[in-house]
Amino acid sequence: DISLGGEYELNGNTFEFTINPDFSQVEADQSKININSTTALRFEERRIFFNEGKDFLSSDLSTVYTRSINNPDYAMKVYNRGEKHSYYFLDAEDRNTPIIIPGSQRSYSALLGKSHANIFSYKYNLERGQYLSFLTTNRSYDGGGSGLLYSSRGYIILDKKYSASFEIAKSETDEPISDVISTTNGTKNHTYALDGESFSGYGGRFTFRSNTEKWGWNYEFETKSPDFRTDLGFTNENNWKKHSIEQKYKYRSDGFIRKGNVEIRKDLMLDYDGIIIDQETVVSTRVELKNQFNVNFSWDNSHKISYEGYVFNDVKDYNFGVSYSPSEKFWMRFGYDWGDSVARNIDVPEIGKRTNYSFNSSFQLNDQFRLQYNFRKNQLENQTTKENYFSGYITSLKGTYQLDKDSFFKVVHEYNNFNEDSYTQALFQWQPDSATIFYFGGTIDQEDIEGTWEVEGSQIYMKLQYLFNFD
Repeated sequence: DISLGGEYELNGNTFEFTINPDFSQVEADQSKININSTTALRFEERRIFFNEGKDFLSSDLSTVYTRSINNPDYAMKVYNRGEKHSYYFLDAEDRNTPIIIPGSQRSYSALLGKSHANIFSYKYNLERGQYLSFLTTNRSYDGGGSGLLYSSRGYIILDKKYSASFEIAKSETDEPISDVISTTNGTKNHTYALDGESFSGYGGRFTFRSNTEKWGWNYEFETKSPDFRTDLGFTNENNWKKHSIEQKYKYRSDGFIRKGNVEIRKDLMLDYDGIIIDQETVVSTRVELKNQFNVNFSWDNSHKISYEGYVFNDVKDYNFGVSYSPSEKFWMRFGYDWGDSVARNIDVPEIGKRTNYSFNSSFQLNDQFRLQYNFRKNQLENQTTKENYFSGYITSLKGTYQLDKDSFFKVVHEYNNFNEDSYTQALFQWQPDSATIFYFGGTIDQEDIEGTWEVEGSQIYMKLQYLFNFD
């Protein structure tokens, strides 16, 4: 396959396009633990084309998620960062379209065929970081159906202590007709299946803050209606309203304790029928010490939780973490979470005993070589039988050798105990500037079958992208 891309700048406007691009991921996503999750997981955008200018698309409601543009035939964008006025426009034709259907405390996802995507954003910049912005997205599906969204957001400073921010959004959905999602579940007004229904929804977020040198508090309200969808965004749950109020005390000193804070927060989350989804109190503290030790602790008491018609009371959760970074060459963090948690992926949800561990570290052996290690374990145990609903871990080791300022060699190995599989990846990268890139590497995927490691698949790849400057 042959790809073509280009970039042109004129009077502060940047125009960039790509035709038949190779957007395959060179570096694999770090695995996430989703064994007790009923909603889609979000992963970081890694593609340079979409990362450049992504600040135009920021949203507390996740109205834009560029990884929803999966495999485009072409994509083009124009953006301008003016002192007062900024704008961004993107147009793309996608071959294979991922779709997430949000529901109440769960989501449904699938892959459709072709679609056409448009994103437009405008921002009016005011003094002292204040702004007002407008954004609209539209995705039309090959064969019928579309998802349209309008949103506006802003940040306003009221005086030295008080500020407010807001975001409001409305979605208009005309569903495509497809059998890739087969479920009879739905809201009062429509099903979650793709059966050609039309409806609209809304989402919103409002925050009011007060900050002084030592004290701070804020009130926040956020909601997503039962019919709210973001076809070019990332909404994996809707049908909820959430009120949150938080009080914080901040401490600073030149002594042994350099910085610290204590927070207390009250949350109330309800669905649109007035049923309490979560009513909780959270107390947390964080301390930064002179010797580069940071310690954090939190206590979370969900006074009432409801999940798919089942109600649980006084669900308590604790979190402890400590990090240490004596120099730029070494960093480590240990985390331990324990307490109660709802076992969601069983026929009748129950409260189990949760125990999570995590350890992350990074060590710069010399000027060229850095070693990183990560370990995450999640376990949920039946409180009566002491049997595990699930128990497993994910561990990874990464070594990076920096050959010079433009190139490096990296080896990554990850083992997923939940799936009993692993991958090993080796990658060489040379990147003298943002648009000129050379990759050469390979990946081996393995699966543990009855105690014997079998190769599931492997690949070797090479990619060269070079910028021609016609100035």
